[in-house]
Amino acid sequence: MLRLVLPKGSLERATMQLFEDADLAVVRGSDVDYRGSIDDPRVDEVRILRPQEIPRYVADGMFDVGITGRDWIEERHADVVTLTELHYSKATARPIRVVLAVAADSSAQSVTDLPSGLVVHTEYPELTARYFELRHYGRLYGVFFGTFTLGLGLSPVLISRMQQASGSYHLALWASCSVLIVGAISMVSLPRFGSTHEPAH
Repeated sequence: MLRLVLPKGSLERATMQLFEDADLAVVRGSDVDYRGSIDDPRVDEVRILRPQEIPRYVADGMFDVGITGRDWIEERHADVVTLTELHYSKATARPIRVVLAVAADSSAQSVTDLPSGLVVHTEYPELTARYFELRHYGRLYGVFFGTFTLGLGLSPVLISRMQQASGSYHLALWASCSVLIVGAISMVSLPRFGSTHEPAH
């Protein structure tokens, strides 16, 4: 017995028509009723809810099957399986695109031109935050790898000078251990990915 959740709003009419065409018409008391039924023994429950919440409900096991937009699956970061894609648009089979737009008089030509600390107004705060975090990955990796390469090149020279000055490798070893400990503490103190941003507006 399937527990089914269908979307309200812009996808509602097309979804109801889809089920009616498949001889699985959804019967409701009124157009605003969030409960429905399908005259089929395989379907136990039908709910009509906001598409924003459907990915989470399915992922949490509250429903077995749901219909929603791919954008909301990505926004909610829901652990669900897409069984098929339904092309509701009569004009095109291409999926909708989420774009980053700025004012017409802005000097920004790409996302790299945007200043830090900007406010983004969006319907997808989590998706937007993850996008901007990933944009910084290349810069962070470059700093990390550059520092590593610099340390790899300078460490033999520094250790040699310490040994010549002190007559022992003890000072160099203690200095190396200190740097490694500081690096390890810095790594473990970093927050989990996605937990440091402020929600976009």
